[in-house]
Amino acid sequence: ARHLSLSAPTACMVKPRPPPPGGTGRKVKQFALWCGAICLVAAAVNTNVSRLQVRSADVMSKASQKAIASTGRVLTASGSTISTAVAKQGAAQCSSSHASDTPTAQCQTFCNDQFKKFHCLWCKCRAC
Repeated sequence: ARHLSLSAPTACMVKPRPPPPGGTGRKVKQFALWCGAICLVAAAVNTNVSRLQVRSADVMSKASQKAIASTGRVLTASGSTISTAVAKQGAAQCSSSHASDTPTAQCQTFCNDQFKKFHCLWCKCRAC
């Protein structure tokens, strides 16, 4: 019977790999730093979104929505004025993809409330 000595390497024994340069401690630190950076960005976005929601609360009221829909302008509780692009342009300008459309917003006789989904695309019916 043969005796194997553990001190002498044999063909069956595999050499262990040397540790990578920098070690696993460096990878853990990098991972922790990236996680921290992502958490900070998420917290900043969350804070800014909540501020926007608080500031826009008076704009989203029913009274403000009706004023914007009817006149195109509304005065907020903070004293600022919000107006739509159509209100800023005035009735003198209207753009449409229809070739035979008018350059101004109008309410012509053929415009029908039942077909507003289609008629409101025309400048001929935009003032209705």
